Amino acid sequence: MYENQTVGKSFMKRMQLICVGYAGSVAANFNILASHMGEDISVSVVEYSGRGSRSREAPYADNDELVADVAEQIRIIRNWELPYAILGYSMGAQVVYELFAWELLPEMPVCTFLAAHEPPDVDCFGKSINMDDDAAFLEHVKKYGGLDERLLQDARFASIFVSRMKQDFRLLKDYRFNGSYHEISSDVVMLYCENDTPYEVIKGWQRFSKKEIRFHQMGQSHFFFKTDTEEFCEVLLAEMRKCM
Repeated sequence: MYENQTVGKSFMKRMQLICVGYAGSVAANFNILASHMGEDISVSVVEYSGRGSRSREAPYADNDELVADVAEQIRIIRNWELPYAILGYSMGAQVVYELFAWELLPEMPVCTFLAAHEPPDVDCFGKSINMDDDAAFLEHVKKYGGLDERLLQDARFASIFVSRMKQDFRLLKDYRFNGSYHEISSDVVMLYCENDTPYEVIKGWQRFSKKEIRFHQMGQSHFFFKTDTEEFCEVLLAEMRKCM
């Protein structure tokens, strides 16, 4: 059994938030959310294979393997004593949708948060990135913002980071929408940045929800959960408290 990535103590909590991360992320990237969630919310994060606490495991061969593994990780970290919400950030939003489409979630979340990613039937920006040239690849990745470029001065870190990013961007490039519009049955809340994924694109997620989606625009770049953490968490808290 893998390490439980729950952030903070679990007693006196009223709801669990399970996070599924962006391309290149490790579970620890979402630790920033815990201090803003207060005593009501237990924050847990799925760790992708091949990184962080699972660095010795093989990366995913394809998107099917990714989705199946994330479903298993959710079963491992799930606190069955609490209702839960799920957050899919960037690539994680695509994964969360596939979890619903495959009916792999052990139970329905009370709320589904999707952030910073095009709907499944729209090609994402990642598909256009050339990964044959490391320097060119990094320049494209930097356009997303949120990257501490000082860390790239360390050759070993840069090598690990680029390898990890390429693994995930290959999954993004290989992803194909199968044409079936599965509708998410829980409440859906969409968080986006107009400069990154404009509303005219993001509103397409409505095609995948049985209920009216609530949209929240914030920040100036792709990683608004890092640059506008307080506002981001305020939205999550307000929406989750409606379900408590």
